[in-house]
Amino acid sequence: MPLKIASLLLKPRNLRFIVLTLIAGTLVVAIYHMYYGGMPDKPLPTNLVPADNLVGGIDNNDIDLAPPPLIGDSDYGNSNIGRQEEFHPARRNDLSGQDLRPSGSSRDTHQRHQLARGFNYGPTSTVSHQSGRSNSGRDKCFKIEAFLPDFDASKVYPNLEFDASWITTREYWNADFEKRYQSIVKRDKDSKKERARPSHNLPQVPPLKVIVIPHSHNDPGWLKTFEGYFYAQTKEILDNAVEKLTEFKHMKFLWSEISFLSKWWQHAHPTKRAMLQQLVKEGRVEIVTGGWVMTDEATVNLYSMIDQLVEGHQWVKAHLGVVPKSSWSVDPFGHGSVFPYILQASSIQGMVIQRIHYGWKKWFLDQQKGDFKWMQRWDTNGKYGIKCHNAPWDIYSIKHSCGPFPQICLNFDFRNISGEYSENYLVSSPITSTNVKQKAELMLEQYGRTASMFTHNVAMISMGDDFRFHRSIEWDQQYTNYMKLFDHINANKQMYNNAEVQFGTVSDYFKAVEERSYEYPSFSGDFFVYSDIFSEGRPAYWSGYFSTRPYWKKFYRETENVVRGAEILFTFANALVHQRGDEESIKVLNHEYETLTVARRWLALFAHHDATTGTSKQDTMNDYGFKLLEAMQYGTTAQLASIATILFGHSNNSRIQTDYELERFGELPRQLPLVFHGPNVIKKVVLYNSLGRKRMHLTKIVVMNPDVEVIGPDGQAIISQLNPVLELTEHNMIISGQVFEVVFFAELAPLSVSVFELRIAKPNGKSNAIRSLVYCKQCTSPSPIFEINSIQSGDIQLNNERLQLLFDRSSGFLLKVTKLKDKTSTNISMKFGGYASTDFRSGAYLLMPDTNTEQEIPFRYSANPVKVFIVSGPLYSELSVSHSPLLVSTRLMHTGGDMYEEAIFVQNQVDLGKHNGEIFIRFDTDIESTAKLNHPDFEGLDQPTLYTDQAGFTFEKRVKIPKIRYEGNTYPVNTMAYLQDETPNLRFTFMVDRSHGCTSMEVGRLECMIERRTLFDDSRGMGEGVTDNRPTVSNYVIFLEKLGGVIGSENTAYQKSLPTLSAHHLSQELSYPSFMYVYNDDKYEPLSGTSTSPSQPDVISILNQELPCDVNLINLRTLTDASLDFDLNLPSTNALLIAHRFGYLCTSGDCGGSSSSNNPNPLSLFYPNTTFNGVQVSSIVQTDLTGVSSTQSYNNFHSHKNLSHLHQILGEPFEIASVLVAFQQ
Repeated sequence: MPLKIASLLLKPRNLRFIVLTLIAGTLVVAIYHMYYGGMPDKPLPTNLVPADNLVGGIDNNDIDLAPPPLIGDSDYGNSNIGRQEEFHPARRNDLSGQDLRPSGSSRDTHQRHQLARGFNYGPTSTVSHQSGRSNSGRDKCFKIEAFLPDFDASKVYPNLEFDASWITTREYWNADFEKRYQSIVKRDKDSKKERARPSHNLPQVPPLKVIVIPHSHNDPGWLKTFEGYFYAQTKEILDNAVEKLTEFKHMKFLWSEISFLSKWWQHAHPTKRAMLQQLVKEGRVEIVTGGWVMTDEATVNLYSMIDQLVEGHQWVKAHLGVVPKSSWSVDPFGHGSVFPYILQASSIQGMVIQRIHYGWKKWFLDQQKGDFKWMQRWDTNGKYGIKCHNAPWDIYSIKHSCGPFPQICLNFDFRNISGEYSENYLVSSPITSTNVKQKAELMLEQYGRTASMFTHNVAMISMGDDFRFHRSIEWDQQYTNYMKLFDHINANKQMYNNAEVQFGTVSDYFKAVEERSYEYPSFSGDFFVYSDIFSEGRPAYWSGYFSTRPYWKKFYRETENVVRGAEILFTFANALVHQRGDEESIKVLNHEYETLTVARRWLALFAHHDATTGTSKQDTMNDYGFKLLEAMQYGTTAQLASIATILFGHSNNSRIQTDYELERFGELPRQLPLVFHGPNVIKKVVLYNSLGRKRMHLTKIVVMNPDVEVIGPDGQAIISQLNPVLELTEHNMIISGQVFEVVFFAELAPLSVSVFELRIAKPNGKSNAIRSLVYCKQCTSPSPIFEINSIQSGDIQLNNERLQLLFDRSSGFLLKVTKLKDKTSTNISMKFGGYASTDFRSGAYLLMPDTNTEQEIPFRYSANPVKVFIVSGPLYSELSVSHSPLLVSTRLMHTGGDMYEEAIFVQNQVDLGKHNGEIFIRFDTDIESTAKLNHPDFEGLDQPTLYTDQAGFTFEKRVKIPKIRYEGNTYPVNTMAYLQDETPNLRFTFMVDRSHGCTSMEVGRLECMIERRTLFDDSRGMGEGVTDNRPTVSNYVIFLEKLGGVIGSENTAYQKSLPTLSAHHLSQELSYPSFMYVYNDDKYEPLSGTSTSPSQPDVISILNQELPCDVNLINLRTLTDASLDFDLNLPSTNALLIAHRFGYLCTSGDCGGSSSSNNPNPLSLFYPNTTFNGVQVSSIVQTDLTGVSSTQSYNNFHSHKNLSHLHQILGEPFEIASVLVAFQQ
């Protein structure tokens, strides 16, 4: 019998079957290992999470009790918790008594005092400033390799045709392109006649297929305000769309701006709403991108770029029941690499872009690579690539879309409105039986030329323009005439080589391309700076808007901080009141949520590519400003109500106030002094830290008594500094004898509300605020409170234990920085200056300074000398200089730890008044920041190089291109830019508080535009200059790093161009400063409200642990209750939690140099046993970035949908993870 079996098995047919079975099994195992990181070293526990500890509301059939190690549960079972205790015996008692319910649960209590101090600074220590890096399993830290694409922007861009002769023609089409197109036509004709093989010299091209996409580009503010456009045009466009599309069964339509769609929905009759829902269901209206606006990609920060998309997607899912699958971004002025990642992480599968450099347009036509897969540099595994279509011609109008010849394309714009003139009227005529053949062939020639730019021979043709289709008759004209042309072509396929033309959507286009088995080439990088040639036949660089209207840009970022802070606090407070069953507070918070929703939407509106850019008319910009101010006010009241809920147990916020007033948009806030009515009065100062790690907050309070002391949350006095308050006149500085500034360093726990006290003290008390030493020129004081010292001759010096700063005696600006530890000095010369604008070439959009007109500020021959003022105390020293139009302060900390004491804090105020010009801040250093340019004309030559962020998320290396002027080498900077000398490993980082345009035109130089005032329009549609400048305060951080401590073996070549963790942390604190409020009640009583109640704790943390030091909480956002009417804007008890792991350069000092074995799973975004304090969680569900789709639909990397702990949320460097957190009611 065994011999018989063996003989059967050895038959060839059976052997083949056995071999194939073994191969298939091997592949299955390999795929499992690829996705799940391999099998564990020891068997997985069979019941890792006890059944009674599972997340409430999750079916046992829906959650894997022993998921693979990548999810992290095998590292966090009960047995591992025991091992964790062995490493940290000091915490054994805490863990042994802990309720091991799902993440978010704590001991079952609603007492406010039990929320206090429920916080640990990471698993290893309760006092460490920073926790250890979350990268156990790795020797030091994450290695970040760079993806190697088929073509890279950094290599292609320097070789583009910047100054070719064809530019003057304003057209990309040339004889070579025409020859290629004619060859395709000829081959098709020959193939049809002879049925012969295709030419050996040409690749076989499939038949022409054309997707014509009707659309209407609706700017939510530009020449008119948002409401002005809606009532004048957009409402009619959408009304017509649902009616005409219902009538015209073959027509389709795109819509992108959800801000307008939501407003239309409010006004629309239920019948029209239902018609729209049906059209969306049929795929005849495609919601593209689904953002609240078509966001700008140069001047918008990561938070707002995501948040406007969340707001739009949540609305679309609730009202239309769909998740957008395609993106349409045809009007932003250049494209960055961050938004493609955000789109892909939000379930978007394909995207369309339009405005990129004319050189890129030509290159894509040459290479036939206009359809590509956009990859992230850091995404080595290619998980986040997204299909991208570059619309090959200049802009999205009919004239510039059908093909290479705009005057021919005008034939196919059939809009003809009585009393209206347009250039298409001269050539366009209705389609009739007598002209249909001639017009169809003319159109097919243009479509064919467009398709010939792609190897798949599919053409996407946009049919629309700004605010098109707002007249009902235009729908009839366009549809009727196009259908006659389409019907003629499709009915005569043999005549037209099987060409096919139809109305369609973006998704239809990508589907058609996929059907032709097109292989997308991969691309990494970005498309800044955008430049056009279609207006004048010469390059025009759109880099002015990076810096235009800085007051608006700064106010936008401040509003973003307020709204983000309100989102996080509100979510926590809302969960608290629902679990307490506090109906009265629930009603108050419901109202606050309604106004918080308004704040979200006004903030999202300003992400629009004509808002944050500063490229709208003055009236529109003012309207945006009023909306931002309202958003800030609503966000502030939401914070106050939430703080009152957390501190007092009720949502009445009347007892807590801000310490400043801002009467109207366009002004600078004025800090109000605290008034003590009596010697025993205690003023409460409430500080809120919205970041997920501990921070030091420099708190400044204006008082009217110089003898005060500051008491910390632990009841102990803390060191404070008393500074003078200055009044500036034209010729003098007067030190006030009535008001003073008290300053103290507040140590704030992560995601916490902390309460400090200010008290009137006895004169010369041991805990009193220490009076600063004052040095000045041209200053007087009516009071003896501060002794005035004269400034010695020669250059000025400030120093602490780590840095020594040298300042120019004449200007008061920085000259040199010496790092005292390693005794190295670096020249860092800070200057301010200005250029004249080139008339009509430099405006809201464009930048073209006349660099030959440079003037330094302050002017060396000015009649009024520079005013210099220095204060020095135990906390910091600060040098301030005043000279119109500048007021500049440079601060050096004396305490706070390495990161703060090695940073240089700069604040400047610019008020141009009616002076025109392009105003810059410049740093000339001796840092040899250079690189080789990838261009044959400059082979072997070093060029000035800088590194710039993209939306505070990724970073690009920018090498100067000598062929381009100043404006073409200016790049957007949102959070930081740096120069780097690789030989001594020295880096100079300049961190900013809003969008700037920065450049490096000389080795070691970094120059950024900080203010612009231009009289003339730059002919890009706005129709006016930029003359509404306002006094603007800017905050910067200068950070000089000696990277000698870099862990060389751990950092890849790509990683060495990334910021350090310290730079990330400083930048985060600059972007998201803590909030200060005052408990303004002169009668002291315990914060609990009654003297018999337990004393209210002075520190309340949202989480019981900080986040790992390389993780940032982007948002914790309450979701609108969709079980009721979504438009009631009532809050649910569900929240969208979004967290991000930084990509960074590893150094030996990361996270205070603590051990890297603190987090058992290096990918976890939270430490083990991290929970919400005082509130319980019923479920944690993985989702896409915007919270509308399961992660399984867009990414298989995280394969489990339901989680049971926060530490199961995973992310590699740069990745952003989102989960839906449901709090128990």
